Amino acid sequence: MLETNDLEKLPQEFPHIFGMVVFQIVPEVSYDDLVYLSQIVKTKQRTELYEPLADSLRKIQWAKLAGLGANAIEKEMTEQIDDETILVEPVGQVQHAKAVIDFVTHSKAALDSIAVFLNAYFSLGESGGNRDFRRGKFREQTVNADVVIGKHVEHIKAWIDNLIAVRDEWIHRDSPWITLTGPLTEVGALPIPKRVKSRFEEVHTPLTRQFYWSTPEFIEFHFANLVSLFNTIIKRCIQLEAVGLSELPARSKLGGKPIVATPFRVTQDMTAKKLRLGQRTQMFLGGGSLKLE
Repeated sequence: MLETNDLEKLPQEFPHIFGMVVFQIVPEVSYDDLVYLSQIVKTKQRTELYEPLADSLRKIQWAKLAGLGANAIEKEMTEQIDDETILVEPVGQVQHAKAVIDFVTHSKAALDSIAVFLNAYFSLGESGGNRDFRRGKFREQTVNADVVIGKHVEHIKAWIDNLIAVRDEWIHRDSPWITLTGPLTEVGALPIPKRVKSRFEEVHTPLTRQFYWSTPEFIEFHFANLVSLFNTIIKRCIQLEAVGLSELPARSKLGGKPIVATPFRVTQDMTAKKLRLGQRTQMFLGGGSLKLE
């Protein structure tokens, strides 16, 4: 529990513009960079422009949580499988499939928010559904708008196409069809087909990395690419926004413990005497940053 005098230590203004994000969930993103960019953006009164980028980080966080859930289920089931046992765990399989599709859905949603941000930031002129990396014209505009971000988009274009294809198949035409296997192979207990349309061919496909992801490999592949794009944009925006400023914020004064901004509404007049961390927050943050492995 936090002490009463901790109320007096709360900042009068949050040092960043990234609300509803628990930064310990996504240690892959530099909190220091987020605060530094936020200070510059506030100085230039461009906070509203960055709301889609802040929204993308919220969705990256949701994807991370879903990925952690899928990995936890796979690990739990792996520990129950041996060479003499056929594991029957339909509830676990259904929960795993839900976690995987949640992960893919939130990852694509984060990519969409990034597209909305880049469209506004570089004044690309697109609107509605045309602000989407699936659109060849939009992707070309993004690549041409900035040499740094454009080079990175080109570098990860195969991943972008793969994420879009997987999401579209599982949302619009089918759903994750992930078979529990045993005894274990190199692709784990719950291998994910690399060909999303291979549902009825799966029984004949060798259980190897050529044809399947293990669950942790699938999560890591998509999450690492998504975070790399987000981090590239954050660092590039710091460079671009710094142009023309006579004085930049001092990084040494901006660091420290991450400050989470989540909404709270007081329902009646009260005098608060203490702050208490909720049980879920204590459980999640007790061990520090959350890793996918």
